[in-house]
Parts: sequence; structure tokens; C-alpha cells
Amino acid sequence: MNMSKILRSLFVIAVVAFVVGAQAAKANDTPVNGAFTLSAALAPTEACSTGNFGVEAHGLGQTAQGPMFLTVKKCYYVASGTYAGTFALCPSESACDGDSDNALSGTYAGTADSPRNIAEFPGVIFGPFRGTLTITRDNSHNGPATGTIDFIGITGRLSTWSMATVYYSLRQSSQR
Repeated sequence: MNMSKILRSLFVIAVVAFVVGAQAAKANDTPVNGAFTLSAALAPTEACSTGNFGVEAHGLGQTAQGPMFLTVKKCYYVASGTYAGTFALCPSESACDGDSDNALSGTYAGTADSPRNIAEFPGVIFGPFRGTLTITRDNSHNGPATGTIDFIGITGRLSTWSMATVYYSLRQSSQR
């Protein structure tokens, strides 16, 4: 009799583990859509070449997968009004970077909106901008990661000579 109780208990545990595992797998297919607020610092860097700006930003947002940390490291090329760099999204690590255990990371490519829009946002260092995050690495899964996340954003007024708040809206357009 005890053996049948043990077998029933093991069966129930196996079913529960299967259901929980299936739900976790579904959560991983949920697109990364959400609003993020980041603190950004302007930093001159040789990587961006003379006359351009290096920008590093870190912050937090809410997605269907729960809260996530976002790190952006990019160059703003003044003459072309474009941005290029890297990004990392992490669900549990505030010091998020591409090497974090559960990071989703890749390249950052963006463009500044037309200069006519800047007058609509007085005092901001960068007017509205938009672009694409291209996923190249997913540290929480085996195998290659692919997909893109479209974004729009705006930088608030500088709070000091080199610090500002950046607001992003992310919408994932394709997945692995």
C-alpha cells in the first residue's frame, strides 16, 4: 500500500513539473514589449571618433515577461544623425551586460528624427529617435538567437552637464 502511495505521489510530482516547465517555455516565447526609463551619461570616447558622443545608459522597464533591466552603449554620430552600439536585456541582473547569465543582447542601430521635431522638445539633448535592436545572443538558451526589437525614444533635459533620463518604448517584431 505504501508503494502505491509513493508511485502516485511521484506521478503527481512529474505532472506538476511538466506543466510548470511548459508554462516557462511559453513565457520565453512572449515578445519583449514594454516601456523603459534609463539614466544616461554622455562620455567622450575614442571609439566614437572626434566630434561625436559616446552614450551609456542603464535602466529598468516592465514587459509581459516581468521587469527587465536594459543597458545601452552607443555612439551618436552628429553629422549623420545616427546611433550605433550594443544593448543587453536582463530579467534579474541590474549590472546587465552581454555576458550576464540570462542576457538577451546584440546590436543597436538608430536614427534621430528630423531636426524639425527638436523644436517641439525644447531643452533636450537628443530629440526623438528610433531604431532596431538586433538580437545576436541569448545566454539563457542553447543555440543561436535571432530577431529584432524596434524602439522609439527621447532623451529628457540634461540634469547635469553630462547626465539625462532616456525614455524607450520597445516592440519585438520577430523572435528566434
